[in-house]
Formats: sequence, structure tokens, C-alpha cells
Amino acid sequence: MLPDLSRVIALQKLDTTAHDAQRRLADEPERAKVLDARLETAKERLAEAKANLGANQTKRREIEKEVAVHQSRLSKFRDQAMAVKTNQEYHAIQRARLIATLDPHVLATFERVAKGRSGIAVAEARDAICTICHVRLRPQVFNNVRRNDSIIQCDSCQRILYFAPPEGAPAQASDNATHAV
Repeated sequence: MLPDLSRVIALQKLDTTAHDAQRRLADEPERAKVLDARLETAKERLAEAKANLGANQTKRREIEKEVAVHQSRLSKFRDQAMAVKTNQEYHAIQRARLIATLDPHVLATFERVAKGRSGIAVAEARDAICTICHVRLRPQVFNNVRRNDSIIQCDSCQRILYFAPPEGAPAQASDNATHAV
């Protein structure tokens, strides 16, 4: 496989992971607000239960359990938010190293396509079809993509195409011929 192609594939995976992490991180304050609102509701119910202590002793215990569950969930979400930040920093250091090794023209193509295609610049070609835009590739284009030795873009969506052989598939004929010589 062309080194730049494998690097672009790795860059896309890291970029997608970073975008997902940013989205999850952006959702965390909203989740915390929802959990805080639910916690406040549970606390109000607890106050009512104390006012009717004799009749509502059993109900009060259930609400206290619910409050504990919400507090543990809130704590869990806060811990997850901290982990996302740490992972983001880790991935940022990896993406910087990967970008430095890419050919500038390949990187420019990747960035241009990613900007125009919602952050997805690389697509797998499977069964002569681009798996993102679902357009059938011309036979010669698919044969060139299968070799993974050059940067080839989809004629329809312009994403960079790569081929991943099925699990357990024998090596390509061109690879066998090279090894047999």
C-alpha cells in the first residue's frame, strides 16, 4: 500500500475520532444540565416526603435511591468528560506527527475534500462501489484503487479511495507474482 495512502487513512480515522470526541464533549454540559434538573426534581420530592414523613416513609427511601443514582451518573459523566479531553490531546499529538509525514499535495487534497464533505475525505471502495456516495466505479478505476499504490479520488464525491481486502482473502495476484520471482 502507498505510504501516503495508509497515512491518509490513519489521518481520517484520527480526524473522525477527534470530531466525535468534540461532539461528545460539546454534549456533556447539556447532559449535566438535564441531570441537574432531574436531581433538583428529586430533591423537591424528597422535601415533600419529609413533610409527610409518617405516611410516606417508604416513598422517601425510593427517592433517596434515585438521587444517589443520578449523582453517580453525574459523576460518571464528569469523569468521561475529563477522559475525552485527555484523549483529544493524545490524538492531537498523533495527528501532528502523521501530518508531518504526509506529502503536501496529498495533505492539501485531504483537507480540501474534508472541508467540502463534512470532514469525511477518505472512503473505502468495496465491490467496485464508493461506500460513502454509493456510486459504481469504472472497472479500470476500481482496479487501480485495489492496488493501493496511488491516490485516486471518486469521480462522484471526490473522496480519496482505498481498498481493504476482505478478511482471510488471499494476496493479490500482482503481489504473488512479485514474491514468486
